Amino acid sequence: MANKEIERKIAVIFGTDVVGYSKYIEKNEDQSFKNFRVCKKILADIFKVHDGRIFNSDGEWTH
Repeated sequence: MANKEIERKIAVIFGTDVVGYSKYIEKNEDQSFKNFRVCKKILADIFKVHDGRIFNSDGEWTH
């Protein structure tokens, strides 16, 4: 039998929540979506440094 190496990867579920989401959206929807996209980019950059990626997110922050 051939000696095969098994490549293993670790999957992590990272959850975030925005406190006051409804209040922010009501006050200024456009700016709120811009802020959320900036936060998502910051997280994506941090994950990338550690060879990670965002592969799914509920409620994509598009507007």
